[in-house]
Amino acid sequence: MLAVRNRTKLIVGIDYGTTYSGLSFALSNAADFKDIHPWTKYPGSSTHIAEHCHKAPSWVAFKDENPDLDENAWGYQIEPGMKTYAWTKLLLDDQALATEAAALDAGFASRPIDRLSLITEPDAAAHMALKSSIHHVEDLIDVGTGVMVCDLGGGTVVKVVRKSPSLKLREIAIGAEIEKYYDPDFNWVLLSKDDMKSLFDPVIDVILKLVKDQVDQVKRDNEPRIKTMCLVGGFGSSPYVKERLLEWCSEQEIRLTTPWTGA
Repeated sequence: MLAVRNRTKLIVGIDYGTTYSGLSFALSNAADFKDIHPWTKYPGSSTHIAEHCHKAPSWVAFKDENPDLDENAWGYQIEPGMKTYAWTKLLLDDQALATEAAALDAGFASRPIDRLSLITEPDAAAHMALKSSIHHVEDLIDVGTGVMVCDLGGGTVVKVVRKSPSLKLREIAIGAEIEKYYDPDFNWVLLSKDDMKSLFDPVIDVILKLVKDQVDQVKRDNEPRIKTMCLVGGFGSSPYVKERLLEWCSEQEIRLTTPWTGA
């Protein structure tokens, strides 16, 4: 038994996301971040020019519902016209036991010596930030200060949008102005910088309000002042999202950081 305990273990981390999912692995004797290896050889990635992508789309198609499939397909194997399922992570929110059971049924931790552990994304980000403070000269986290994890994943954004009232419009006539936004030669929709900002701003405004509310709550509770914000999640990788958050954090004297590939 002692010999088994002293063996080097293979640790596999799976990030099952709302829109994209990823996998990384490392040995238990890993000493630095460079010893953590993200998986990039996802099935079908070569046909989508995604051979080096760290994540794959969280889509799945079952052969029973797609006559052209010989086996179930997922991620980059999904092709237009298939009956697919997406955003399935939203069905697993606050169901840790069901998630663990599903992982075991899928074959994870099938051997007696294997162990399966679940961790929330904010907890994982906090651990990453703490590790970063050890490995970098400039400490990301000071003793006696607070850290906020801003997890802007696909599911987070979906929830924010759902909470906002929606405006529904019905088309009664196609306006001539539409020609300025459509290129018929390439079937492209043409969007300007201001157009893109108008899409992002309503969601980012809600996110900034939620962040401000959290910081204010910490002050009211006389807890240690928030000095560091860790930005994680796919939506957090947007340069414009980072720009808006960095602007707000600078005004509040809060340091914004994205640990390793957290976003």
